Amino acid sequence: MATPKLDGLGNLAVRLLWSLPIEPNGLSLHELADGLLGRRDPAAVGRIVDALHEVEAAVGAISIRVGTDDFGRHDVKLCGIPADRADDVRAAFAARVRSETPGGVQ
Repeated sequence: MATPKLDGLGNLAVRLLWSLPIEPNGLSLHELADGLLGRRDPAAVGRIVDALHEVEAAVGAISIRVGTDDFGRHDVKLCGIPADRADDVRAAFAARVRSETPGGVQ
């Protein structure tokens, strides 16, 4: 797969992508909302879902499995970056850092 383009992603989607673990690990929507927005209410979870759709479009897929989150909620969807796309995501972040750093990164 080609390196994902992060230019079109909103700020929350970039932060979400940076926060997602590589499969087989995953985080629930509530964990992501709590970590990125500081709250777990339905509006915060909705913002995470919207950002997750942006990330999925950029990366090509999101790994979803069912498990227990850190809040003790059972049988919830846990989201992560597919292992076969991890290197592409890292390369995309490296390219973004290089493009946003005056004089480039050495």
